[in-house]
Amino acid sequence: MKTKITCSRSIGAHFTALGLAAVSICAANAATNETVLPVGMKEVAKNRLSLSYRLGLNITADFRRLGGFPAATDPGADSGAAVDRNYDNGYNRVDITGNDHEPGFPDTTWNWGFQGGSSVQGGGIVLQSSSSPANAVSKNNDDGVNHGFELSHQRELKRGEKWRGGLEVAFGFTTLTISDSRVLQNEVNLITDTFTVPGGVEAVPGYPFGPNDSYSGSYAAPGALMDSSLDPGQRVRSTVTSVTTITGARKLDAIIYLIRLGPYVEFPLTEKIALFVNAGLNLAIGDTTFTYTETVAYNGATRAVRSASGSQLDVLVGAYAGGGLSYAINEKWGVFAGAQFQTAGRSFNNQGGKESVLDMGATVVVTVGVSRSW
Repeated sequence: MKTKITCSRSIGAHFTALGLAAVSICAANAATNETVLPVGMKEVAKNRLSLSYRLGLNITADFRRLGGFPAATDPGADSGAAVDRNYDNGYNRVDITGNDHEPGFPDTTWNWGFQGGSSVQGGGIVLQSSSSPANAVSKNNDDGVNHGFELSHQRELKRGEKWRGGLEVAFGFTTLTISDSRVLQNEVNLITDTFTVPGGVEAVPGYPFGPNDSYSGSYAAPGALMDSSLDPGQRVRSTVTSVTTITGARKLDAIIYLIRLGPYVEFPLTEKIALFVNAGLNLAIGDTTFTYTETVAYNGATRAVRSASGSQLDVLVGAYAGGGLSYAINEKWGVFAGAQFQTAGRSFNNQGGKESVLDMGATVVVTVGVSRSW
């Protein structure tokens, strides 16, 4: 009987001790508001912070509205006989008689001249006034590979038997410099007027001429007469391509801040390796500085010299889609590699009438980095 009584008291004491321990655990859990996982069950990491090296490809720049020069001379109205007309290679102006050398020579002037023997053709002179539009373009200039970094955070929101997914936000930064110094050519617009020696007058004095010869008549002093009239439709307008030369340098410096936001899905392939895909909104903030110098020449003469520099800030909105592989080193640390296709449009910078266009419409980004989960 004594043995049974002792055993009963021992069992009761053990149950009392276990009850007190359970009450203590429950009290501790209630105080800390934490969930105690069963023995052998691991807590699932819901957050992942990643830092990666960012390699960008296919970011290009166009330089537009290059070259150009205005007409240096005024050839006057399209028709008329008593008009002061000035050209690149000569002139035909009103003289002291008002271009009325009667009797016998109306609409003529001795106030005319030319530079260069090629201006004299047959029994008259061919005079021209030139201008060039500022529409030359240097296309598809590339910085090659540009470097940067990206910091991202992933929050798991849902998990299935063979997948897990959530929301990702990332901040990226990259810089680039795109330079161009190629020699460009552009078109010239010509106005061509032809004036003939009037009938009954000798040919242009001194004809034929050498390439460096010239002739200069005056307003008041009598000289050889030249026709001064242009009939409607007589003037010729033409465009000659690839005859101006544009030399100089163009440079675009850019600091680009990138923000990505979108969902991701991860598919475990093994215990440590997983495949991930992501897509979403891509926001690019571009701080660009456009600098250029240029000299425009035509027929061996410098027609324009320009330079300018300035900065501009643009906010571009686009999208991205990509994927890659991750490897879990342990429960907390991992490494990954991936690639993305990003679009963000174009950033324009206008300085001194010229324009740079940074094109981020089809960028390929390769990332390699390390991650920390908790």
